[in-house]
Amino acid sequence: MRRRLTSLGLLAFLGLGTVAFAQVTGTVNDASNLPEADIEVKVKGTDKVTYTDENGNFNIDAKVGDTLVINGKEFKVTSNNLGALKYTSQENVDLGEVVVVAFGKQRKEAVVGSMSIVDEKVLEKQQATNALSALQGSASGVSIINSGGQPGGNPTIRIRGVGSINASAEPLIVVDGVPFNGAISMISQDMIQSINVLKDAGSTALYGARAANGVILIETKKGKFSSTPQVSFSSQFGVADQAVKMHKRVGSEDFMKYTWEAMKNGNEGGAQFATDNLVTRLGYNPYGTITKPVDINGNLVPGAELLWDTDWENYLIDKSATRREYNVNVDGGNETTMYSFGAGYLNQEGSIVTSRFERTTVRGNIISKPADWLELGLNTLISFGYENGPTQSGNSYQSPIQWINSVSNIYPVYKRDASGNLLFNSLGNNIFDYGQDGDYLVNGTRPIMSNENAYGALLEGYKVTNKRTNVSVSGYAKVNFTDFLSLKSQISYQSYLFDNTSISSNTLGNAASVGGRIEKNRDTQVTKNFVNGLNFDKRFGDHGLRLDAIMELYDYNYETLLAGGKGYITGITTVGGTTSPENIGGAIYRERNLSYMGRASYDYMNKYFLEGTYKKEASTRFKRDLRWGEFYAVGAGWIISKENFLKGSDFISNLKLRGSYGETGNNRTSSYFPYSQDYAAGWSNLNETGLNATALVDDSITWEKQATTNIGLDFGFFKNRITGSVEYYNRASKDLIMGTALAPSGGMGFTSITTNIGSMKNYGIEVNLNTVNVRNDNFEWTTGINVGTVKNEITKLNGAEFIIDGTKRLEVGGDLYEFYIWEYAGVDPTDGAAMWYKDDADGNKVTTKDYSSATRYKQGKSSLPDFEGGFTNYFRYKNFDLNVLFNFSVGAYIYDSTYAGLMNTGASAGYQWSTDINDRWQNPGDITNTPKLTTSQNNYNSTSTRFLFKNDYLRLKALNVGYNFSQRNLQQMGIKGLRIYFQGDNLLTFQSHKGIDPEQSITGTTNSRSYQQRIYTVGFNVKL
Repeated sequence: MRRRLTSLGLLAFLGLGTVAFAQVTGTVNDASNLPEADIEVKVKGTDKVTYTDENGNFNIDAKVGDTLVINGKEFKVTSNNLGALKYTSQENVDLGEVVVVAFGKQRKEAVVGSMSIVDEKVLEKQQATNALSALQGSASGVSIINSGGQPGGNPTIRIRGVGSINASAEPLIVVDGVPFNGAISMISQDMIQSINVLKDAGSTALYGARAANGVILIETKKGKFSSTPQVSFSSQFGVADQAVKMHKRVGSEDFMKYTWEAMKNGNEGGAQFATDNLVTRLGYNPYGTITKPVDINGNLVPGAELLWDTDWENYLIDKSATRREYNVNVDGGNETTMYSFGAGYLNQEGSIVTSRFERTTVRGNIISKPADWLELGLNTLISFGYENGPTQSGNSYQSPIQWINSVSNIYPVYKRDASGNLLFNSLGNNIFDYGQDGDYLVNGTRPIMSNENAYGALLEGYKVTNKRTNVSVSGYAKVNFTDFLSLKSQISYQSYLFDNTSISSNTLGNAASVGGRIEKNRDTQVTKNFVNGLNFDKRFGDHGLRLDAIMELYDYNYETLLAGGKGYITGITTVGGTTSPENIGGAIYRERNLSYMGRASYDYMNKYFLEGTYKKEASTRFKRDLRWGEFYAVGAGWIISKENFLKGSDFISNLKLRGSYGETGNNRTSSYFPYSQDYAAGWSNLNETGLNATALVDDSITWEKQATTNIGLDFGFFKNRITGSVEYYNRASKDLIMGTALAPSGGMGFTSITTNIGSMKNYGIEVNLNTVNVRNDNFEWTTGINVGTVKNEITKLNGAEFIIDGTKRLEVGGDLYEFYIWEYAGVDPTDGAAMWYKDDADGNKVTTKDYSSATRYKQGKSSLPDFEGGFTNYFRYKNFDLNVLFNFSVGAYIYDSTYAGLMNTGASAGYQWSTDINDRWQNPGDITNTPKLTTSQNNYNSTSTRFLFKNDYLRLKALNVGYNFSQRNLQQMGIKGLRIYFQGDNLLTFQSHKGIDPEQSITGTTNSRSYQQRIYTVGFNVKL
């Protein structure tokens, strides 16, 4: 930790004369007697900092007339050798690095809860369009699953496991003290000072009903009092491809042969039938006029040459996507005011052809102290986003990834005649082949995804655009009644507008039959927040007392509007231009929270710490007489290293034990009014117009609750050259909102009612370790590693023995994400049929070829990893620096349905194959795990452990290497700093199961999601 000396005197031997520019040296005397000798020395108005060595020596670029700032105290430079600097007092040493906490700031040493801090030094070494992605590998206990290859997408974030089954598990996000609703991708990471993750009730309890899933505090950049204006500008340009390779797929020649084999095995006509009907089954012939390209032995006939072999990946994936980003910031301040203004522009292409994200952001922060008793602040953020966002996942014909893994290479991109020759339109251009052309017997009718062409759809068939506008303004006034008593009032307003437009071609694709479709969706979100806080903070000798009394009013309005029509003239892009209205819809939601809260913090000798928080909160998501809830937390800390028996230890620099317990809530229900009994109109009741209940609900439903215990040990050894922490947590969720069974005799046809009934817990250990391996004038090497574990256990259900949820089975004592699927037993070597396991009448486990009779088993394998985290190494040699960040995940499992589709047997004509199909069973006696190919209907690639894989991975998430130009040389040009660098993101991925991006859904299933990008960037930062 850095230490600030509150009382420091200067005795210096001063020389005469001046120097234009020199290395100024000096010694902070008696520094070695301090608990930590890492004293901060810098030239006033600059950011370049030198830290003293263990003897207090420093060497810094400065000139006569400059002002040195040594831990907050200023000294004029009158010589290039300042001699000895002596302390007039060593008794009042402020050890307090200040960190952002709930509704305020706190000295880091006084924190009793659990938090992870990611500062701007970490952020600037990565280039995520969504700044929260920077938490991956940098914050322990935080699981990040990035959304894929569409820039600007929001990642899935889980803090210390999953705290709910049906309600939201997303954390609360707070920006500059204000709850943030909207897309975080609308905030440039260049504008962020720090991201703090609050992980336990001891740190989140003041957020009450919204804090069950953790809280992420984002602090944007601020200026500095008494500092000269500093202008910084950064520019980046990069190119990107996919971070990992897709599953390998067969080419046209192998595809024709495999299809022939499947036809031979699946038809009584055998080899001759397959030869005679191969082209008829597939509808296309990439060998032109050779009508029977495969002979009765399964080989290509002499002279057969491919006219085309379509690799759809080359058409649909952008392997040279570009990225451009520019940012400018102006920071500074005088004795009474500090300011920070910034603007940024980003234009990044995605991994899917035509996908793109564009963002323009403007920010301004001002803090002014016009009088000793008054402080005023204003934070503003305005951002505009445009996104061309074609479908990035799913199994529809519009999903490029689904298309690549479904449609064989034998189907061309552009239309061809019966002989395989390309066709052209009247302008001489190629015509996209939509696989539904009755003019030809062959090369006109595609049996798979007919009337569509994924590449044509991206270029001219479909267009999906998203526009976002975010305006956030917050201001506060703080009145200091005394030096220990103050009142702060803050009011904020955020408007987030999301416009989605979807246009389906009126001449091509599935909407051509109705003249095309245009659909418009508009979401408007307005958030207003008002906070009043009274703060008392005073020391009484060795005793420190801080009291906070806070009132918060939160008002959120969400309005949706949907309109769509069909039939339009080419060139029309508005719903009003369609000839037939097709759908219209809309809704208005409103949520309000009122809360009163208090926090009391006490310390004795800055050594022993106690803290308690209490919150009483009302939420409109629950019935009027059940809206109020109470949340609390208590915590304690003990800095053991300050005890006399450890003081002056050469081994232990810092040792702190802390613990907390508390309860928070989760009101993020799927409905804004979960207690309200809803009815649907338009039903006929005995030939009379009537209403039907949509579902039965319990009107006494209330928020889910979580009780969290956290115990942590912070440590520092060898004058803090080794620092870190170890934490244990237990996060128990109760009153989970679930459907509980009703007796059928209850009437109305309902068999369940939604109420608070379930419980589960997440528990684990987190370890953080940081080391200063080498640090001298020319070379520096530091290392950091964090590892977190999480175990999940369901402790109470809704009275049922178990609940089947997709590939999972929920039951008491089990893991929420443990796989419950059929168990594959391999291939019968006699006939090549797939086999599975089942329990016979006696309970014995036997094999069966009948999938419908196979038994589903709990596999003891979860999609949650055993542990995950990251490690980083920073190197500096003279003016060169290198930062390397890896993130990893170990122990999770993934069910790869994409691969399952590629391992089909040929029952569906034209469906693509993986190259692994080469290992198929072919003859009696073959030993393999891949069944025979056959056009007969079967369940060989149905859901089973055949496609369940370990999902361990290690990823080089970020690599940044740069050169910092000498300040001595730059100063003559009026430049304070210049750095040029190369930045690489997702450069390498080592994974146990190849073919997919290892970051998939939290449930461990795939959905043809686009792949993350590997980005190569060059850039520079300049400070004026």
